[in-house]
Parts: sequence; structure tokens; C-alpha cells
Amino acid sequence: MWDSRQTDLAVPEPVPTRDGELTVQSGRICSLLRWMDGRRHASSARPGHLRLLGAAMARLRNQADTWSPPADFVRIRWDWETFFGETMEYGGVNAAKVWELLPADLRRDFEHDDYARLRSALLDGYTTHRPVESPATLDTFIAVREVAFGLWFAGTAQANPVFHDRLGHEFAAIRRRLATLSAG
Repeated sequence: MWDSRQTDLAVPEPVPTRDGELTVQSGRICSLLRWMDGRRHASSARPGHLRLLGAAMARLRNQADTWSPPADFVRIRWDWETFFGETMEYGGVNAAKVWELLPADLRRDFEHDDYARLRSALLDGYTTHRPVESPATLDTFIAVREVAFGLWFAGTAQANPVFHDRLGHEFAAIRRRLATLSAG
């Protein structure tokens, strides 16, 4: 486990179990992190917010480059199979099955009116601490994140009526964001 004392980055502190362990396994590997104060800027993001986020992402990546994982450390692969195959579950439903629940046009579609400006601010913040290897892949990663969120939301909606009631609204928002990405 990464020791947050190795950096000045603000990261959530893990909460140990009564036995001092940082993870437990009960069918899944689970951990608990302390709450960090902050605000979500999903509907009111401004370039300054994205610049700060980009800088934090680069600093986190720099820290990760210097970290030596323990011998028994296993890193999850964030690839197609993980997001959309048999590996991941969203709301207790296998990702491959949740994928089928998404509207067909959402599966193939990328909105934010200020996307280009916010993307530029994110990259500006990032490059103050680290060069960007391939800026073109940023849109792909954002698209995967949008679709993965849709999968998680659709899976959770199968068991939670509140999520089910918001499914159309969330799919419409994801569809708009994907349309912006594909137009950019």
C-alpha cells in the first residue's frame, strides 16, 4: 500500500481494520478511506478547476513512477476486457451483460459546450508537472470513462429504484458528452 507520507499530494487516508489490516477479503477485496473535504464541479467546471485537476493528475503520475510496489502487488488492467467483458461488475451485474442494457446509439456514440477550453486547461495543468505522451488519447480515455459510468449506472439501476428513475437522464447526459468528444 502506498504511504501518503511519501508526497505532499492530498490523498484519502486508509482506515485500518481492528487487526490493523488495510484491506479485507470477503468475496471481494475491500478497503475504507477517510472522507476528504471538497466540492464536485461536474455541472460548473471552469478552466481553473481543470488546470488544478490536470496538475494533480501529473503529480500523482510522477509519484506513481517513483513508487516500488510490494512483491505480491497485483495491478488491475484497465483494458477493454476489464470495462466491458467478464472482469468488472457494475451494480452487481456483469459488465458484459450491462453493456447489453445500454441503448445501441449510446454504445457507439461522445457534450460539454466548453469541452475544448476545459480540455486545454486540463492539459495545461498536467504539463506544468509532466509532459503528455499522447494528448490525442485523452479523448479516448474520457470516452471510456463515460461509457464505464453508464455501465455502472445501468447495473446499479437494476437493483436501485432511484437509479432506475434517473437512467434516462443519465444516458442523455452521457450521450451529449460523447457527441462532443466525437465532434472535437
